[in-house]
Amino acid sequence: MKINNTLLVCLGSLAIIWQSCTSRGNNPGYEYAPNMYISKTPEPYSQLEEGWAYNPKGMSSRLPVKGTIAKGQIDYQYPHPNSLKGYEAAAAFTSEMPKTQENVLRGKELYEIYCWHCHGKGGNNDGPVVKEGYIGVPWEGYTSDYIKELPDGKIYHTITHGKGLMGSHAHMLTPSERWKVIYYVRSLSMGDEFVYEQTKNQNK
Repeated sequence: MKINNTLLVCLGSLAIIWQSCTSRGNNPGYEYAPNMYISKTPEPYSQLEEGWAYNPKGMSSRLPVKGTIAKGQIDYQYPHPNSLKGYEAAAAFTSEMPKTQENVLRGKELYEIYCWHCHGKGGNNDGPVVKEGYIGVPWEGYTSDYIKELPDGKIYHTITHGKGLMGSHAHMLTPSERWKVIYYVRSLSMGDEFVYEQTKNQNK
C-alpha cells in the first residue's frame, strides 16, 4: 500500500505543530528566537538566575548603606514617635523650608488632592466626606482659635502619624510636601495676616 507524499507531509507538519504547542510544567515548549524577548542581562530589582548571584541572596542590586534616606524623604531629623508624648513634644519641631508663595501654591495643589474631601476647599470642614455625615470634625475650621494656636510641629505630627479620625498621610506626602500643605493651611487660617517669606533669589 502506497502512502501519498502529500499526506505524509501533512501528518508530519501536524505532529510538529502539536509538539511545539504543548507545554509541560515550566517548559513553554519551543520558542522562536527567545533572545529577542528574554534579556541576557539582569533586570532591575529582580532575582537573578543561578550563576549570576554576585550579591547576597541573588539580588541584582546591592542593599543601600545603613542609614540611607530615599530621595525626597529626608525628615529634617524628625524624632517624635507616634504617641501622645510624641505629639506633645512635636510642638517644638519646626521647618527650615521658607514660607514662599511658590511653596504655599504647591501646598494648595497638594491640599486639593489629599485634604479638601474632609476639610473643604476653604478649610471650613465642609468637604463631601463631612457633609455626607461619614465623619465629624471637633473644630469648626481653620479660622478657629484651636488651629490658629496649634503649633506647626503638631500639625506635621498629625499628617505624619495621623490623629483621631485622620489617618497617616506619610505615604502620600513627602516630608517637604507636608510642610507646604501646612503653610497653605496657615494661609487659610490667617487670611490677610499671613506673611510670605522671600528667598535671596526673589529679592533680586
